[in-house]
Amino acid sequence: MLPALVETHWKDLGNGMRKTLTDVGSAVFLLWVIITLAGCQTKKDTYDPVPTIQDVTAGSSLVLLKPVVVSRGVPATVFQNGRIVEAHEVRNDMPYCRLELDQPPGSDLEVKPQTIRVKTVDYDDRRVGNSNEKVSVTKVTLGATDTNPFRRMNCLWPVPSATPKFVTAEDIAATLGGYFSIEEPG
Repeated sequence: MLPALVETHWKDLGNGMRKTLTDVGSAVFLLWVIITLAGCQTKKDTYDPVPTIQDVTAGSSLVLLKPVVVSRGVPATVFQNGRIVEAHEVRNDMPYCRLELDQPPGSDLEVKPQTIRVKTVDYDDRRVGNSNEKVSVTKVTLGATDTNPFRRMNCLWPVPSATPKFVTAEDIAATLGGYFSIEEPG
């Protein structure tokens, strides 16, 4: 009788251990799948302001570092997170700047590296956005030259705000980064 009792308990212990090992193995496999899938996700662009403080005031300069092509018939070039983007691609979680021309070009126009003077900087918190909400716009008037077709630059956060929320000089520098640097008057 004792050997039969030991044998029964031994089988029960073995079944329990097999179940426990199966459960542990399943948990380890599930953890491996989660880690693998997490590693496969692409890095989402994040908005990082430029760490150095720069100021955009009358007399400042925007230095175009590399050529910009303005497509035929397009009235403005939109910059966000150091890249040129289409107007419909503007993300709501980052500020953007829109460099505007007096008129859309009749053919593709290449703007070569140059220094563009800032004539005036105004802040408009009564501007109406795309959905008729108030937006705060930093309006920059640029010096006109034969080689500079850009006359205005409007920089703003795409999301409306009940209170004024202007982009900072750091925001503008991050938005234009890679294409423009900002030089203070001097």
